Amino acid sequence: MKEEKKEEKQEVVYIAAPPEQETDPRQYFRAFWRRKFYFLVSILVVFAATVGYLMRAKPVYEAKVAIMVEKNTNMTIVEAIKPDNIDTDIEAKRIYLNSPTIKKSLAYSGEIKITKRGVSNIFELSVTGGEPGKATETANKATSILLKSDSEKRKMELEAVLEFLTSQTEKFNEEVRNKKEELAKIMQGEDLSSEPQDSGLVQAFSKKKEEATKAGIEAGLAEAQLQALRKRIEQRRTVVADAKLTPQVEDLRKRLYQEQNELSDALNRYTEEHPTVLRLKEKIASTQRQLKTEQERFSQTEGDPISELNSLLLEETQLDISVQTLKQKEKILKGLAEKFMNDHPAMGAKDSLISQIKGEEEIARSYLSQLQTRYADVSIEKELKSSGMSVISPADHAALVRPKKKLVLLIGGILGIFLGLGAVVFAEFLDSTVRTSEQARELTGLPVVGVIPDIALEAAPHRKVMRALSDRNGRGKNGNGNGKEELAAFLEKSMLFLNPKSRVAEAYRSLAAALRANREIVGNVVLITSSLPGEGKTTTAVNLAVTLARSGSRVVLVDADLHRPRIHEIFGFPGSTPGLAEMILKEEEPSSFLRKVVDNLSILCAGKISDEDSLNFGPSDLLSNQRLMAKIISSLKEEFDYVILDCPPAGLITSETVSLAQLGASVLFVLRTGSTKSSMIKKTKENLETAGANIFGVVLTFVNAKNKEEYPYSYAKYNSYYGSDVDDRRS
Repeated sequence: MKEEKKEEKQEVVYIAAPPEQETDPRQYFRAFWRRKFYFLVSILVVFAATVGYLMRAKPVYEAKVAIMVEKNTNMTIVEAIKPDNIDTDIEAKRIYLNSPTIKKSLAYSGEIKITKRGVSNIFELSVTGGEPGKATETANKATSILLKSDSEKRKMELEAVLEFLTSQTEKFNEEVRNKKEELAKIMQGEDLSSEPQDSGLVQAFSKKKEEATKAGIEAGLAEAQLQALRKRIEQRRTVVADAKLTPQVEDLRKRLYQEQNELSDALNRYTEEHPTVLRLKEKIASTQRQLKTEQERFSQTEGDPISELNSLLLEETQLDISVQTLKQKEKILKGLAEKFMNDHPAMGAKDSLISQIKGEEEIARSYLSQLQTRYADVSIEKELKSSGMSVISPADHAALVRPKKKLVLLIGGILGIFLGLGAVVFAEFLDSTVRTSEQARELTGLPVVGVIPDIALEAAPHRKVMRALSDRNGRGKNGNGNGKEELAAFLEKSMLFLNPKSRVAEAYRSLAAALRANREIVGNVVLITSSLPGEGKTTTAVNLAVTLARSGSRVVLVDADLHRPRIHEIFGFPGSTPGLAEMILKEEEPSSFLRKVVDNLSILCAGKISDEDSLNFGPSDLLSNQRLMAKIISSLKEEFDYVILDCPPAGLITSETVSLAQLGASVLFVLRTGSTKSSMIKKTKENLETAGANIFGVVLTFVNAKNKEEYPYSYAKYNSYYGSDVDDRRS
C-alpha cells in the first residue's frame, strides 16, 4: 500500500514544484519593497548627518587676485635669454609669501596659494578665511608685498644689466676701432697671398662668428643678472646667518650644474630620445626635487625669516643653469669657428680676410647699436622702478568655497541611496526565512497547498470575542488576565468568529479544497505540524477543521500536542477535560471522550496525565505507542470523514510527530513567513522523510497581504468584489 501511495503522489500534476526558470527581474523590486524600511532609514540617517554637517561646518571664503608676469624684453639683446620658467618663479613666490614673517605681517595663519592659469603667463593668488572681508583684504595685501619684493629685485637686476651694457658698449667700440685698423693694414700690405676670393667660405665663417658673438653676449647678460641676484642673496645671508643652510643646498646645486653640463654635451652628440639623454634628464629631475625639498625645509621653522632667501636660491639655481648652458654654447660655437678657419686655408687670402674683417666690423657695429638702444630703454625702466608683474584682476570679493551646499547635498543623496541599497542587500542576504511560495517550493521541494494571509482588518472584533468568552460560564480561562487576552487574540483570527467572506476564510477554503481534490493521495488522516512553536499550526488545524465541517464533511480534531495543549481552551473546555492521554492510558474507545463543538465537528482534547501516571509515562511514551494510536485513529476513521491531528513541532519534539506520521497520516508542514529559518525547515523535513512520512505539502501562514507575489490584487479590490458584506464583521 505504501508503494502504491508513493506512485500516486508522483502523479499529482497541479501541485508539483514548477521547473526551474530564469530569475524574474521583478523579484529584485519585490525584495527591495520588502526592505524599503531599511532603505528609507538609511536615506534619513545620511540626510540628517548631511544637514548636521552643513549646520556645524564653518563657512570658508576664498579671495583671488589675477597677476600677469610681463615678459622681460629689456634684459636681452636679441631674445629673452632668461629661462621662461613661470612654474619655478611661481614656486619661489609661494615659498616667500608663506614664510612665517610674511604671514605674521598679514595676521594670517592659512596657506597662500599661487597657481598658474592654464598655459598663459598669468597666475592667481588665493587666500581663504572665515570672513569674506578679511580674506579679500589679506589677498590684496599679499599682492602688494609680492609686487614690492619683485620691484626691488628687478631694480637690482636692471642696475647689473646697465653695468653690463656699459662694459659691452666699450668693448664693441674698441672692436670697431680695431677692425678699422686691421682692415687698413691689410689694404696696405703686399705680402699676402693672392688666391681668388671664396665668398661662400667667408659668409659661412661670418655666420659662425656671429653666432659665437651672440652666445657670448647672451651669456654675459645672463651672468650679469645672476650676479645681481647673488648680491641680493648675500644681503639676505647677512640677516639670516644661514651657516647650516649653505652646505646641503650648495652640494645639490653643484651636482645639478654638473648634470646640466653633461646633458648639454650629450645633446651635441645624441638625439632627445637617446638612452643617455633620457637617463641624464631623470637624474636632473631627481636632483631638482631634492634641492626644492632642502630649500623648503627651512621655511617651516616658526619665526625663521629665510623664506625669501630660499625663494631667491630657487631662482638662482634655475638662472645659474641657464648661464652655464649659454657659456657652454659660446665655447662650442667659438671652437667651431676656429676649426672652420683651420680647415679652410683659403680664408688667409687677402680678399677673404678683407671680406671677413668687414663682416666682423658690421656685426660689431650692429651689436653696438643694439646695446646703445637697450641701454636707453633699461635706463628709463630703472627710473620708473616698475615691477615685472601687473595686477589684472584685484580681489574685490570673496566667494564661498566650503561647504558647497549643493554638492554636499548631492553627495549625501548619492551616499544615502547607495547605503540604503547596501542595507537592503545586506538585510536580504542575512534573512534566511521563507517569505514566498516560490522560496518554500525551492527550499523544501514540496508543493505549497495553502497560503494564509495575515490581515489585521479581517480579525473578528475584540469585543465580540470577549463577550463570547464571558458567556462560556466559566469554561476555559477566567478573569481578565493575560491568559484570557491571549486566548481572545487567537480566537479573533479563528474560523469560529471570522467573517465567512473574508480573505482568510477564503484561504482556508482553498486549502480544504486541495485536500478534497487529492483525497485518494491524502487519505482522511491529516497530521499538522511545524518546525517551532508559534508558527500557526494549531490555528491552521482549527480553521481547517471548521472549514471542512462547514462544507459538510464530518471532522474530528485531535489535540495530539500533549506538551502545550490548546484545543480545549479554544473551544471553551476546562483543562481537566479527559481526552487522548486518558484514552491511551485506559485503552478505552474514543466515543466517550469526543466533544461536539459545532455541526459536523467534534474534538478530542489532549487530556491530562495524572501525577501518578507521570512517574511512569511521559507524552512521548503515550504518543509513541503505535499499537494503541493506530487503534484510536482507525476507530476515528470509521466514524469521521477527516481526522485532523494537531501535533507537536517536529523541529523540537521529533519522536512523537514522527511516530504518528508513520501511521499512514499525510503531513501538512506549516511554515510562518518571515519567521521560520531555512536551516530549521531543512532539519524538520529531513526528520519527517527519514521516518518515511508522507508530506502532502506546505502551508504558508502569516503572509503579508501586500505581497504582490502571493496577492496580485489588493484588499480593496477583494472587498469591492464581495461588496459591503465583508465589512459586516465590524458590527
